[in-house]
Amino acid sequence: MSLEDGIIKPGEAMTFKTGLKVCMNEDECLYVLSRSSQGYKYNVCLMNSVGLIDSDFYNNPSNEGHFSVRLVNFGTDDFIVKRGDKIAQGVFSKYLTIDDEEDIEGERTGGLGSTGR
Repeated sequence: MSLEDGIIKPGEAMTFKTGLKVCMNEDECLYVLSRSSQGYKYNVCLMNSVGLIDSDFYNNPSNEGHFSVRLVNFGTDDFIVKRGDKIAQGVFSKYLTIDDEEDIEGERTGGLGSTGR
């Protein structure tokens, strides 16, 4: 759900705060997906196609774990978002790791885009 109003012009993208943060077990993640109707009816989708929120994103010092949604408008008309509009959907999932997965040394605190650094 969006915490703010916005108008996404054709060919442009905009980031919307959701005010949401999720607390998960270490073997869980949240996939953030476009709403079907936005893509089908309005040609609007998530900028990165699928967002992946790891369990260590929660209470991260750089963002306190709050996540945003960046939408892009591939259509020909303005896409209007009002405060309270549903702008994405999420799916929680458990995941497995490989047997020789490297242990993470220390706590990751990089926030958005920090995996693999």
